[in-house]
Amino acid sequence: MEGTATPSMETYYNTQKGNYRLLEMPTRADNKTMPWVRVIDMRSEASKEKGIPILSQQLREAIQQRIEKGEQTMLFLNRRGYASSMQCPTCGYVAGCPNCSISMTYHRRDQRLRCHICGHDQRAPKCCPVETCRSYEIRYAGIGTEKVEYTLKLLFPKAGIQRMDSDTLKKNSR
Repeated sequence: MEGTATPSMETYYNTQKGNYRLLEMPTRADNKTMPWVRVIDMRSEASKEKGIPILSQQLREAIQQRIEKGEQTMLFLNRRGYASSMQCPTCGYVAGCPNCSISMTYHRRDQRLRCHICGHDQRAPKCCPVETCRSYEIRYAGIGTEKVEYTLKLLFPKAGIQRMDSDTLKKNSR
């Protein structure tokens, strides 16, 4: 049995449908106050700038304020890799795991596609692998911890940015 204090929207939806059992933690183990949470509609953020934003304007400003005060910020995201899928907009191909039939996660640093279920791993193609297509217009959709790290380093170049997920922990433990 697995659990998380920060379930994905899909997991939470499944608890509402009765597919999973929801266990709530209304107080912290040490009786400290719960953190303040704001829900930001990222659709409205997208209309303010080109492309799909990774961080809301409010979050960027809050991080900048912490940096100026010499404080730290921790961001939590339950998606490893750079992007959650590789897609071809020309023919509609989505890189799927040959074992699990789920979309494979793109890891930019290694230029690899990985299945986070069974561990299947392969080199990310430079063009669409569909014989009748072969388009070079490959797109990477979704946001993973590697992409957030990359974006934060661009936005806050003087800040000490470090990513901690099972990908970085495996490399550091060798």
